[in-house]
Amino acid sequence: MKLLHVEKIIANDTVRLVGLVQVDSLDQEIEIYFEYPQRFADFVSESADAFVPALLLPAMEKGENLEIKPLMSAKLFRNLPTIQDIFHQWYPSQLKKVLVTAESPTNYDQKSLSKVGAFFSLGVDSFYTFIKHTKTRSDLALPLSHLIYMKGIERPLRIYKHGQEKKVISRIMEVAHAASIDCIVGETNIRNHFNLQWGPYYHGAGLASVSLSLSAGLESVLIPSTDSYKDVFPWGTSPLLDHLWSTEKTNIVHDGSETQRVEKIAKFLAKDPFAMKYLRVCTNNEGGETNCGTCPKCVRSCLY
Repeated sequence: MKLLHVEKIIANDTVRLVGLVQVDSLDQEIEIYFEYPQRFADFVSESADAFVPALLLPAMEKGENLEIKPLMSAKLFRNLPTIQDIFHQWYPSQLKKVLVTAESPTNYDQKSLSKVGAFFSLGVDSFYTFIKHTKTRSDLALPLSHLIYMKGIERPLRIYKHGQEKKVISRIMEVAHAASIDCIVGETNIRNHFNLQWGPYYHGAGLASVSLSLSAGLESVLIPSTDSYKDVFPWGTSPLLDHLWSTEKTNIVHDGSETQRVEKIAKFLAKDPFAMKYLRVCTNNEGGETNCGTCPKCVRSCLY
């Protein structure tokens, strides 16, 4: 597998970061992209970094060596063997260690950007991160400046043919506006091309890819934790893994593992009427805004 070329394209009021990829098992090259409103053009970094997490897990699953031709972070490149070690230990038969080569690993100049983003889907984990960094007087709180929602991350793009994400985006923007912070809404097609299991394998790598696509504007990006340190288990996003996707410019932070899921709901969300008004946990709504009340996540959240 090879990342051949990366290009930042500004057109039609959008900025799109496109990577041209050659997959050994396919007859033709594929394009992977991350797209945002044009006002975030200065946030988008024209480097290979965003595509490395998106390609590493598929390369391991296919048993294909990965070659990175465009410029990439030397820090990220150094961490790839450890990332592979962790995934291979967790899933030895599914994810094989592969050779990764890079033509231009570069130590970027560190810049003080002071902007902090957090992934936000209206779910329990992302709402806990939102409350922690906007409403609590904690030494752990960071100056949250942006919420991030990506169409094509929660579900592949093909699922959104009915436009069900529009009401979700509207509600996320309401939350951001109430907290006087900005909202980055974009889309990516990474899940269209690579059909890995999202939760166990690709979850954290996908979020890391989005984070690094915005590395020219965000100094830190928070990935809300799935479970607490006490309950760490093999999963695509983990306190063992997420920080390893960082570069010299952007820190990727696994956030919230100091608190168990039941505590997030009982001690924080349940006591916050604003959070309860917007909370969305359902897995049966195909990326829509509603909670069905009968799926495992809905029932579990009610029990908490």
